[in-house]
Amino acid sequence: MPDHVIVLQKQQTKNFGCLLFLSNGTPMFCAGDEFMNTQGGNNNPYNQDNVTTWLNRDLLQKNHDIVRFFTLRIAFRKTHPFLGRSRCWREDVHWYGVGTEVDRSLWSHSLAFCLHESFQQDTDLYAMVNAYTEDLHFINQEGRASD
Repeated sequence: MPDHVIVLQKQQTKNFGCLLFLSNGTPMFCAGDEFMNTQGGNNNPYNQDNVTTWLNRDLLQKNHDIVRFFTLRIAFRKTHPFLGRSRCWREDVHWYGVGTEVDRSLWSHSLAFCLHESFQQDTDLYAMVNAYTEDLHFINQEGRASD
């Protein structure tokens, strides 16, 4: 597989892993996601006892950077328990895009949000996610500019 494809796969794994660990509720992922194990697109492998569903532990060492990323996201989430609270965010979250407006189009590649959490004595969280293949310049709508 070409290097640029692997780089993009790793970036997208980090993007969606980040969104998972920043979302409300209990994050759920399959064993092996933390080291990019795959079922080759098979979303219903319950009756397979073969290489399709077996964990390829060789990927653990090959993708150690993704394992480290998941480990750090889990640690971050543990220090911010308000992310896993049992009620909806509703008025506590403000949604943005690279600017003030959220891109709700089918081809959107970015999302930003600010989660306000003063009642649990935690700090506000501003997240910016770029799932595009190119760099995007986000404007932090609640503070300073960032890339």
